[in-house]
Amino acid sequence: MLTHRCMLTHMPYVSSLSVTVCWLLALGRLRASQQQGTLHCYSRTLAGVAARCSRQSAHWCCLATLPHCNTCCLRTQMKSVGEVMAIGRTWQESLQKALRGMESGLDGWSLPKGYKRLPKDQLMYKLRVPNPDRMVIMKQAFEEGMSKEELFELTAIDPWWLAQLEELHQAETWLREQKLSKLTADELRELKGRGFSDAQIGRLVGSSMMAVRAHRKALGITPSYKRVDTCAAEFQADTPYMYSTYEGPCESAPTTGRKVLILGGGPNRIGQGIEFDYCCCHASFALR
Repeated sequence: MLTHRCMLTHMPYVSSLSVTVCWLLALGRLRASQQQGTLHCYSRTLAGVAARCSRQSAHWCCLATLPHCNTCCLRTQMKSVGEVMAIGRTWQESLQKALRGMESGLDGWSLPKGYKRLPKDQLMYKLRVPNPDRMVIMKQAFEEGMSKEELFELTAIDPWWLAQLEELHQAETWLREQKLSKLTADELRELKGRGFSDAQIGRLVGSSMMAVRAHRKALGITPSYKRVDTCAAEFQADTPYMYSTYEGPCESAPTTGRKVLILGGGPNRIGQGIEFDYCCCHASFALR
């Protein structure tokens, strides 16, 4: 029988549940082992916004040298070599956190260091054709004065998402004209709520990450930790998801007992065989 620790597929827990359901067992009869026997028929509550960013192999990303090559176009063929998922209180926050977690040199939704701006024809082509670089390319388009209406005509991305990206661009444009010492608590809280990291803010105001961190903490702006209730408030969740944010009170409820810190191994790569960090899982099993 497959269990949630099975390593046969990329999504082992989902696969084991699907196989069990195929045996004609109703969700009301299945108990989640990670929730101390809670029934599977209870869904998670909406406690945050998750964003997933896929990571592409350099083998596929050939558009930088061959601007009209179709190899890198995103269609039905699997080309992702991994992914990052981040959770925040808003989509803007979770998106910027996910982009930072990709280990691709991004500190948020900004043009990366050393980015070579595309000429007009390549810019328009890459906006029309889905490709792994289009998120960064849309940032160049905003910086060169394109409106969200023009981007909609080129990309067919829903206007709501484009409006969210436009707000991030406007916040970054405003931040470039500010000085760190002049940023108020409300302004910093707004920026952190939109997912701007200390390093990102420091780069935009001409300061260091540690200076931003010190200024933020002096103003009393520190992260809180929110819970994703995996039992939909029907029962007490023994292993809820936790994520950091800058909104509202902390829900972590720390204990006074001894603790162990397990550091993750970065973004998931295809072939690891599990949707969570393999090393973290087995380190937890060993400590238990």
